[in-house]
Amino acid sequence: MPKLTYIAHYPEHLKAQIRTLIEEEKLGKYLLLKYPTTHSLTSDKALYAYVMELRSQFLQKSEPLSKSALRW
Repeated sequence: MPKLTYIAHYPEHLKAQIRTLIEEEKLGKYLLLKYPTTHSLTSDKALYAYVMELRSQFLQKSEPLSKSALRW
């Protein structure tokens, strides 16, 4: 069973539901039903470019971005 790092702070009953979906290999289907449109970002480089575009558009006075990474 993978460690549920990103939802470690969630209530235990939600983590149990997610573990069940993972074990039954149904989490992907569930997420596609809930969020039918997926993004096209497939690499850290593409994510960085996207974030930099957003930053230049909306956060012009912010500090430079130091890191962006896709997590699978």
